[in-house]
Amino acid sequence: METAPGDVPEPRSDDGTVVVVGGTSGIGAAVAARFADRGRRVAVCGLGAERAPAGLRERAEVTELDVTGENALEEYLSSFSRVDALVNAA
Repeated sequence: METAPGDVPEPRSDDGTVVVVGGTSGIGAAVAARFADRGRRVAVCGLGAERAPAGLRERAEVTELDVTGENALEEYLSSFSRVDALVNAA
């Protein structure tokens, strides 16, 4: 099946997560919101989590995380039973 630019695949199951690194603002927040709009379980991490758009904070798990720290991202990702997609917008 072909998809158009900007299309987001429909969820395949309830236990997978879309993780957006750098998703607390800008393009990352827009990408995270798009996945959430499509019913995906979304987790966002990045700096300035308290400034993430209110609408996104209501629909996604938002975590303050400095991904430049040694093993920080690896430890964060290990908290999920399954990650279906990883978006780096940092």
